[in-house]
Amino acid sequence: MKTNFNIKDKFSFKLYPHLKEGEILTALLREIEYYNLPNEVLFEFERLWNLRFWETSGYDGATGIKNRKHPSIANFLHDGYYRCGYGGKVADLIYKWLLPLTGYTEKTAKIRYAGIRSLGSYFRLRNYLKGNIKQKPHSMMSLYYLLKNE
Repeated sequence: MKTNFNIKDKFSFKLYPHLKEGEILTALLREIEYYNLPNEVLFEFERLWNLRFWETSGYDGATGIKNRKHPSIANFLHDGYYRCGYGGKVADLIYKWLLPLTGYTEKTAKIRYAGIRSLGSYFRLRNYLKGNIKQKPHSMMSLYYLLKNE
């Protein structure tokens, strides 16, 4: 499978001050490969990575609920969705469904989902007030329907 990731060889993630972009990219791709995640995860990851949302909107890995794994593909996708204006229940469910696929227990996934649904209401309102609400891309919805039916 051919992918095309835009990489700037610099330290651009404030959360990871000692890791260059290529190292973060490699870690996230390694997680996708290690857990044998569906190709749709890779496609969504590539799309969000190339949007480079962290340069303008930031990236913190897990707002309010710290994650034991950094970097994490589930957190990257979820942050990317919210920062790019695609946040909401679909983004939260994708996150919930990815957690068990990446080594978390179902119980942890449910607890984290409850947390992001309650905390997420603040971010959804903030995005709405800023006009940062966009139609969910086809690739995001494809991932949603794939994970929903697994």
